Amino acid sequence: MNNDLETTDIKAVKKDSSCFKYLPEERKTEGVSLAAIEVCPSNIRFVPEEKLTYEMVDLALSSDANQINNIPQSVQASELPFLFKDNEDLFQKLPKDSLTPELCIIAVKADGYNLEFVPEGLKTKDLCREALRASPDLGGGDAEILAHVPYPDVCLEGMKGYAAYVDCLDLIRMLRKEVITPEIADFAVAQNGHCLAAIPLHLQTEILSCQATLTSGNSALLSTTIREDIKTETAYRNGLDKDLFQSFLYIPKDKRSPGLCLTALKLFPEQVKLHPNVIPDYVRNGCNVFSLNLQMEQCTGEKFSNTQMENFYNGKPLKVKHFQILNKQLSNIVVKFDKNKEEFSFASLSQKQKKTRRI
Repeated sequence: MNNDLETTDIKAVKKDSSCFKYLPEERKTEGVSLAAIEVCPSNIRFVPEEKLTYEMVDLALSSDANQINNIPQSVQASELPFLFKDNEDLFQKLPKDSLTPELCIIAVKADGYNLEFVPEGLKTKDLCREALRASPDLGGGDAEILAHVPYPDVCLEGMKGYAAYVDCLDLIRMLRKEVITPEIADFAVAQNGHCLAAIPLHLQTEILSCQATLTSGNSALLSTTIREDIKTETAYRNGLDKDLFQSFLYIPKDKRSPGLCLTALKLFPEQVKLHPNVIPDYVRNGCNVFSLNLQMEQCTGEKFSNTQMENFYNGKPLKVKHFQILNKQLSNIVVKFDKNKEEFSFASLSQKQKKTRRI
């Protein structure tokens, strides 16, 4: 085309943009078309489809997002993937009533975070999966995209895919509460026990509590957003670490049962001796498996396992070599304890004589 004629056409459309649509197609060059669109973005509808370029679409949409309606689908498919990558704010500026399933899939493939701006009615499972696949930066620690996924099974797929790179606590905190299912809760708590605090109350169970302490120790139960009734002795026992005295101190004093205190005494004898106040008074001074163990060790000079003491406290006879009672020492006897009467009874292994003594 004659350069002088093109220059004349450019001047003409800049002066009166409406004349662009009357130009013959061969005179709608890239330069003339860009000038016409710059003056009036809606002129993009008069550019022949085969002549539309990335620059024209970019110029029209940057000036007026509503022009998406004037861009043929074939051009959307060819140019928008690049535009959405180059202009991360473009998709969210498009009018919602102009969005189509095809347009949304182009957007999330270009940038997974565009899922945030997809209307809920257009979010399919496949669309959400495309968004997750298009967001490799989740591996760097950014899990915000999961907040925009309304499907539990897709969320779980995403969590499993990124759990090796992102802390599960960060992942589950991003989820909508309504999408968290027992399956998601099980997976998350198995990865990081502290996830229990982010689980909705109606899904919190003692099984999850026990898993939480197995995974992350007793610090996993410190949160006030965890139901108190699932902070059980079994859960806390799972969280005791023989190499970490703090694992016992994480247990609130009112939750330090005689059984837990006995376990702590066996695991951390020196620390408990140095810090006797870690054992609550009601445990140390009451009739229970902890105080019974102390008395039995004192009277027999022997050490007993937790299981032995628990069985003994609950009535199972215990064979001992020696038992010091007042100023008398009994030898080779069977001792039995009645927790209701708080009373010992003794039977000689050889003579089967029975004696009793209150604790």
